[in-house]
Amino acid sequence: MSINTITMNFSSRILLWVISAAILAACGGKPGDPEAKRKELEKLKSEKAKIESAIAALEKELGTANDSTSAEKPTEVKVITPRTGIFETFAEFQGVIASEENLNMGSEVGGRITKIMVKEGQEVSKGQVLATFDSELIQKSMEEVQNALDLATVTFEKQKNLWDQKIGSEIQFLQAKNQKENLEKKMESLKAQANKASLRSPIQGTVDKIYLNSGEMAGPGVPVMRVVNNREIKITADIPERFVGKFKKADSVGVTLPATEKTISGKIRSVGQVIDVNNRTFNLIVDPTGQKEKEYLKPNMLAVVKAVIYRNKKSVSVPTDIIRFENNIKYVYAAVDGKAQKIIVETGESSQGYTEILSGLDGTEQIISQGLKSVSEGTVLNIIGSNP
Repeated sequence: MSINTITMNFSSRILLWVISAAILAACGGKPGDPEAKRKELEKLKSEKAKIESAIAALEKELGTANDSTSAEKPTEVKVITPRTGIFETFAEFQGVIASEENLNMGSEVGGRITKIMVKEGQEVSKGQVLATFDSELIQKSMEEVQNALDLATVTFEKQKNLWDQKIGSEIQFLQAKNQKENLEKKMESLKAQANKASLRSPIQGTVDKIYLNSGEMAGPGVPVMRVVNNREIKITADIPERFVGKFKKADSVGVTLPATEKTISGKIRSVGQVIDVNNRTFNLIVDPTGQKEKEYLKPNMLAVVKAVIYRNKKSVSVPTDIIRFENNIKYVYAAVDGKAQKIIVETGESSQGYTEILSGLDGTEQIISQGLKSVSEGTVLNIIGSNP
């Protein structure tokens, strides 16, 4: 039965009921005739039931038509194909730039500085004299010892000649020999002290800072200047112990310098073998690769080490935001034969907006990535494009 037919029948029944009510009102039946009124009531109830039945049928027909109309309109979606290949996750750690040769140098014996031989910023070679100290007392001592040594040498030679001729006693010969050897050792000691009166650079590098001036007193071990060799530079970082086993020697890492906003590459030189009991970390040492990259590095600069802590060479992954959750079950919607199909998945690591899929997908599916709010199991789809 069509909608128009139902509507006409319904109108006819309404008209019949109105006419019947008008006749009843005109005739009225016999006053006080309850039987006639009872029959008329039954007739009206019968008409009412038919009218209600017609209304229900019409409503049902109209509802079915609306359902079929909406079912015929597919939901527009976009799809993607899961990523396949290498999946990596990264972690960042605070570090600091350090020089292998960053030396604060002072005299072992101390004394008044007679002359500073270099200037700040000057390149120096290994063994070059940087400063000299007052060594007048040492020089005088050396002169005294040298005079005594000259006499002891002559005495020894004479005693030796006599002893070779079996003249004199052996004890006299041994005493002369001992005197000469003792003075020679004392002279060597004074010469060593005199050498320490000159501050020499133990490395090739740059004079970075001069702390004292000529004429000032320097105590033993007090720094006079700092010499730095930035050709030998490294990055050190303290790594929390939960990352034990995540790093290997020669692994490549990235190093960001917050001060300059530059990023350089490096390789892990050493992975600490001991956990620091104070902060529960182990040490990581990274060597920057490339001499040009070292130009940006200064000792004590802050650095951020970015390293791979997980890698799967044969992975399947999808954008994290398209994974749905329901009762601790994770799933995605795929377009299959023009309809939405729920696929339950097991997830792994997440990185840079993508999540690793351990099971459920093989990488060939068309995963719905846009229009998900209007999709449920079995929804008819209209694929309008693919996201990259």
